[in-house]
Amino acid sequence: MTANQFGVLGSSPNPSSSRHPANSILGSFPNPLLNPISQQINQVQNPFRNPYYLTHSDFTSNLIHLTLTGGNFHLWRNQLETALKARNKMCFVDGSLKAPEENDPSFQDWEQCDNLVKTWINNCLSVDIQISVSTSKTANELWTNLKNRYSSANPTRDFELVRAISTIKQGSSSVTEYYARIKALWDELYQYKRVPSCKCGKCICGMDKVSLEEQNKDRLLQFLMGLNDSFEHVTNQILLMDPLPDVNKAFAQVGQVEK
Repeated sequence: MTANQFGVLGSSPNPSSSRHPANSILGSFPNPLLNPISQQINQVQNPFRNPYYLTHSDFTSNLIHLTLTGGNFHLWRNQLETALKARNKMCFVDGSLKAPEENDPSFQDWEQCDNLVKTWINNCLSVDIQISVSTSKTANELWTNLKNRYSSANPTRDFELVRAISTIKQGSSSVTEYYARIKALWDELYQYKRVPSCKCGKCICGMDKVSLEEQNKDRLLQFLMGLNDSFEHVTNQILLMDPLPDVNKAFAQVGQVEK
């Protein structure tokens, strides 16, 4: 372990030493995502700016605790992308950090990080999904396979979501738990739906605003319909408001009554 001119600890210049999990490549190879002028300064300020930077915990813990089963792809993807971005590893899954040539001294570090990211992803897949993507050679290939399979518009899944939203009930759940369940369904359903909007730049009809208002109205009515009968009084109060409140405000109002 040596220190560079800025006092940052890193692995020795020997490329093979950087493969050990206890070592960082800082001081060995430049950050491929930064220009030469800023890379050393940024590494001093935040070593995670370097996508090859690894810590002991990266090898001993799962990235997230949610398992992808297929129907929960939207929630799973959001959690995983957040965790990868926090570690500056999204460049491995989105393909923005290309693999160096095999004779490049940084290839071993790229390969180590890419395999680690692939392991992170595999560790939060169901067994059946793991088997189906086991031939993926890189983290980017694995990510692309999963995204193409579960994020594409799917009429069957749309039908399931619409039916679930129309039949969901609060039941024995608290208002907060019920709202979390229905919001997860909304988010997945509308993730790939485009809100109609004017693109000519000359229209003054306010189509964007109208579309969002209609979407909010639909969500508000769906939320209120699933509440228990004990909230009938506050539901009627909300429906009498003009204009109708945002669904988040309605949730807050119902939550106050529950308390």
